[in-house]
Amino acid sequence: MKKKLLNATFCLMTLSLLGQVKMNLILKNGNIKTGTYKIKDNTLGWATKTKIISKNTNEKYNLKDIRSLVMFINSDSIRYEVIKVKKYSDSKKTELKLGQVGLKGNRIELFYVSEYVYQGGAVSNITTVGSYNEIYLKKKNAQIAYNMGYIYGAGQRGVKKRVREFFKDCSLLIEKVDKNEIPKKETMEIALFYENNCKK
Repeated sequence: MKKKLLNATFCLMTLSLLGQVKMNLILKNGNIKTGTYKIKDNTLGWATKTKIISKNTNEKYNLKDIRSLVMFINSDSIRYEVIKVKKYSDSKKTELKLGQVGLKGNRIELFYVSEYVYQGGAVSNITTVGSYNEIYLKKKNAQIAYNMGYIYGAGQRGVKKRVREFFKDCSLLIEKVDKNEIPKKETMEIALFYENNCKK
């Protein structure tokens, strides 16, 4: 169930800032594209819609056109899926994100999504880019994945509250997170407990 996981933030940030990599793109229409691509992502402080661009043909693919992709970096293959996400279970806004597959269970799936933090630029000419992973969970056959890890910035809804909202069908898991028997920051452990112990 668990696979070798490369750092999602490192992979996507390096590609979006610097380079190109071999990929298989699986499009929503069923076609498979193989070649060398680069990712144009949210970099240098200006939000842009993520695009996958072919090195050879310059053909551009938006996330809405892609079902999944596999990157080949050195001897590793890294699988990503395009997921529709919400920050909270009651959020109205949805977005498409490129998520590295961390877990594909029978009942739940986990994805790592790279995000960036920008500082500077308003007063000084220097802009620094920091990066981190947001972690999204999606119940099997659900349409939406929800942020269940740390959310950058003040005033965000706490992890325990989001666990209670998302896992209403598993009171035992809610209890264990509330009592810190499962640490709230261990999203993979939370997902695995749900996969293995919360049966319908």
